[in-house]
Amino acid sequence: MQVVLSDMRDFNPPMLADLVVSELLGSFGDNELSPECLDGAQRFLKPGSGISVPVSYTSFIAPISSSKLHQEVKAYNDVKHFETTFVVKMHQHKVVCVCVCVFIYIICIYMYVYIYIYT
Repeated sequence: MQVVLSDMRDFNPPMLADLVVSELLGSFGDNELSPECLDGAQRFLKPGSGISVPVSYTSFIAPISSSKLHQEVKAYNDVKHFETTFVVKMHQHKVVCVCVCVFIYIICIYMYVYIYIYT
């Protein structure tokens, strides 16, 4: 095994890979240009036998209520922070309704599928 530290846009491998592993998921599954990068990395895999990890991922969302988080954001005294996404490990919150699937990304050799679900 060889670990290559490189920008995938500039990388020209001497041979195709059996396995490509990516950590590019971000906090919501489609952050950090993950789908675009993983799609671009498919060109490094051996056709028909190369494996991409992860093979797929799914993002879920649920509305919550948190007076503690609201007070912390309100303390900034501006609207900007209310429009900022906060990804935190919350201990004091109430889930308002069930979570729903909003994004599925499935990685296939030489093909990718985006599935957006709107409810």
